[in-house]
Amino acid sequence: MFPQTHAGRFATVVSIFGMPLIMALVTANVTRRMNLSGEEMRLMLSIEHNKYKMKVFSCAAKMIQRWWRSREGVGADVAMQTMLLVGEFYKVWRCSAGSAGGTRGEEWKRGGSEYKQ
Repeated sequence: MFPQTHAGRFATVVSIFGMPLIMALVTANVTRRMNLSGEEMRLMLSIEHNKYKMKVFSCAAKMIQRWWRSREGVGADVAMQTMLLVGEFYKVWRCSAGSAGGTRGEEWKRGGSEYKQ
């Protein structure tokens, strides 16, 4: 089950050393074609930013609801839950600012519409 002639041995050696080279070229080509273009990358970042923005709004709404309920005297552990929500809000807000390509302070300086008061 091994080559008997010089031509067969030569073909075997070429295929042994040639196939990894061909596979490497195919893999590099497929990888290059699967990379996102600039517009696609901006779109993905925008989608991620909007996802974090919605989490921020959700946390803010929960904080306002908890604060309002605490004013009415509903629930004994409302203060602790509110503090946990404040921590979650801060974490989400930091992630949201980081995915926008800058910090919240930079957006404030540039006059970003979503951070204006």
